[in-house]
Amino acid sequence: MLCAPIVEAAFAEYGELFDVEFRNRVPLVIFRSHYDFQQTNILPTLISDYTAGFTDLIKGRIAIPFSGSIADMRHVVRHELAHAFMLEKLDQVLSAHGKYNLSHPPLWFVEGLAEFAAAGAADTQSRMYVRDALISGGLYDLQNIWRIEGSFLMYKHGEAVLRYIAANFGREAVTRIMENWWMADDFSLVLEKTIGMDIKDLNDAFMNYMKRIYYPSVLDGIFSSEIGVRLTEPGTFHSRPAARMNADGVLEVFSLCGRRGAISICTIRRSPDGTLRQRTLLDGGMSSSFESIPALRSKMEIRGDTLLFVSKSKDRDVVYLWDVERNRKINAFSFDELRMISSPTLSPDMRSIVFSAIDTNGMADLYRYRVDRRELIRLTRDSFSEESPDYHPRDETILFSSDRCTDGRPAAAGLYLMNVDTGTVTPITCGAHFDGDPEWLPDGSGFLFASDKNGILNIYLYRNGSILRQTNVLGGLKSPRTSFRYTPPSTLQRAGPRPPPRKLRNSSQKNTP
Repeated sequence: MLCAPIVEAAFAEYGELFDVEFRNRVPLVIFRSHYDFQQTNILPTLISDYTAGFTDLIKGRIAIPFSGSIADMRHVVRHELAHAFMLEKLDQVLSAHGKYNLSHPPLWFVEGLAEFAAAGAADTQSRMYVRDALISGGLYDLQNIWRIEGSFLMYKHGEAVLRYIAANFGREAVTRIMENWWMADDFSLVLEKTIGMDIKDLNDAFMNYMKRIYYPSVLDGIFSSEIGVRLTEPGTFHSRPAARMNADGVLEVFSLCGRRGAISICTIRRSPDGTLRQRTLLDGGMSSSFESIPALRSKMEIRGDTLLFVSKSKDRDVVYLWDVERNRKINAFSFDELRMISSPTLSPDMRSIVFSAIDTNGMADLYRYRVDRRELIRLTRDSFSEESPDYHPRDETILFSSDRCTDGRPAAAGLYLMNVDTGTVTPITCGAHFDGDPEWLPDGSGFLFASDKNGILNIYLYRNGSILRQTNVLGGLKSPRTSFRYTPPSTLQRAGPRPPPRKLRNSSQKNTP
């Protein structure tokens, strides 16, 4: 039911943009979760954790999983439908001119067109990737874009080129490129016949256009290296950090990292003399207990010697509590009612864990697990997304990010405070921008968060009702984390078998701000 209005609106919009009507129905399959989606046999190949959806180029079937966010689902549905419309348009154009050997445009155009159609206007993430690549010298010429083929940057690079074409030649030029596809087998010749530029001329004009837009930002912005110290090697992948000061007073950072084709958990220690030491704490993808550790949708949290993280095990996610000093499991929790779990956070007394999860019916909400009572409590029951919960260091309240006040604006989210005992939700920030990744200060007097309210993702501080920007970097920043010493009680330090959790119950209060 949530998907039908999105599809109908996209069909009406794309019918005008692509100037085409389908001759046959378009099969669209929606899955309740990504794990259900990965089991499909629509494609004969394995589907990665990072595939948000696909369009079968042979039979035109579209498959999309629900990620917990209606805004994300809207974008993916529109992206995949744009593929379907493009295929139908090219097929009809070639058939009308007696050509039946369908050759596709280059992948950067195919994916860039889908992003261009799906997003409507360029969002913060799109601008961030292109701006950062341009300023750092990583924005490839279109003749060499094959070097990053299939990457997320290629999607955003292609989208930016399509936006340049639409801005300078009109949106109808995008349709004319497809209508002229029959004229030549070479994409550069098709471009030249349509907009008067071959691929080289288009690249030169696009690069100059991007420089005029983004180079002035260097005058006001700051490079990350000017305000911070690099902890990881160039060309490596690290995300979702968690930090602490260990017993020796040494800063230790835990991150999700790429190792041997899988996501693992790494540690980075920076001693007082500045020396960096890196090692792998836990290898992902090497056993049934740690089949897949999510690198983007779920954060980690460190409390004293206890690291909280999520990993897929068999058909569902498991919350792990890991002793980082002894490098062994303390405990693990999974729930029959839940399939996918994200961003667990631990209460000050270490007796409760709050996380975001998708249940077996495909609904995404916040949950609380009372470890001492073995009781799972549903905190929300609504159609909004609730992400990145963070427990207050001293009381029973959490911060989280949600799209509940955004009126459907794409990529917008606000911050909310919830009393987990009563279920009462209080809005903290709300606007036509993204506020997310909240992190309490160690004393609970305020919190850090990421926001793109000024057009670029940066870190802000909220304290006593006031918001103050902390950074002004060019590339964008997310996932702020604080580091502090914390000596936990021994509530969760006993590993071993546990009784099954008690029956799920709902929070007693309706959860609306």
